[in-house]
Amino acid sequence: MQGNTTDLPLQMNWLRMIKNHLINAYHIDKEDFGYTPNDALGGIGKMNQLFGADY
Repeated sequence: MQGNTTDLPLQMNWLRMIKNHLINAYHIDKEDFGYTPNDALGGIGKMNQLFGADY
C-alpha cells in the first residue's frame, strides 16, 4: 500500500469495502459451469448429480 502510516486505517477501510462489494456482487450462472475448470470436473451435469437440480 502506498501512503504514510497515518493513511493505513483509511486504506484498510477501503479494502474492507472492496472485499464486501466483491462478496455481495459475485454470482455464478449455470452457463459458468461450461467453462474451465468447471467443465473438466463434469460441468452443470456433475453439479446437479452431486447437489440436485435445485441448486
